[in-house]
Amino acid sequence: MYLIPTGLILVFAYINLQVGGRTVDLLPDALGYLLIAVDLFRLRQGSRAFRAGVALCGVLAVYSAAVRALLPTGLPGLFLSLAELLAQLVLLYLLVSGVQDLEERVGVHLNGAVLERWRFWLSLCWLGSFVFVLASQVMPTLAVLGLLLAAAWFALCALFVVVFYRTAHRYSLVLQRQGRG
Repeated sequence: MYLIPTGLILVFAYINLQVGGRTVDLLPDALGYLLIAVDLFRLRQGSRAFRAGVALCGVLAVYSAAVRALLPTGLPGLFLSLAELLAQLVLLYLLVSGVQDLEERVGVHLNGAVLERWRFWLSLCWLGSFVFVLASQVMPTLAVLGLLLAAAWFALCALFVVVFYRTAHRYSLVLQRQGRG
């Protein structure tokens, strides 16, 4: 389960380099989605949410590797980015739902409620920053609010990854106690 927080870091962190007028993502999202998918595939028997997450990660990996490289500018690119954002929010929902399913299955607290709370605030900041970026096209002063929400989103991403790492650690301890770790 440790590949999920590692994959989330690759998806959440956007470190890029400009090369010849093109942007090169140094931490490719597609690799992050594939790492998440590997762990979800391993955990798929424990939750329908994890099974759905495998398929969604596959779609997001293809999108990230192929479509994003050719992403159009302007309004079409903005709508494709919004579609990716919504798919990422669904992925977060599936991850948290899957952890909650595992909690019921193994009878151990795995931070499902904590993850759900952080997912809510993360989603709110994510959507809010996107709305303010859109609104800043009309009123540039709103871009400052978008940047503040983006900074809050980044901090929440870090917290979400830390909590998910702790969840993975707790689950590995459960597996060790059951002799499957």
